[in-house]
Amino acid sequence: MTLHQTIREVLHHNHNAWMTSAEIAEEIADRQRYLRGDGALPPPSQIHAQIDQYSHLFEVDRSRTPVRFRWH
Repeated sequence: MTLHQTIREVLHHNHNAWMTSAEIAEEIADRQRYLRGDGALPPPSQIHAQIDQYSHLFEVDRSRTPVRFRWH
């Protein structure tokens, strides 16, 4: 499973509620659903970058800090 698919799964599991990249990363870590090529868990910065890369798949709420995301 790819990282953006894992992010989608986390958001779906949370009823597509708005979540920060830190909250998504924490869910991924808790569920051990995705490991990077080096065997590490993805940090929030990688979650944010992945969502930016697949912006057509996610909604972004930049009106708050930290930025929040959900599946589009």
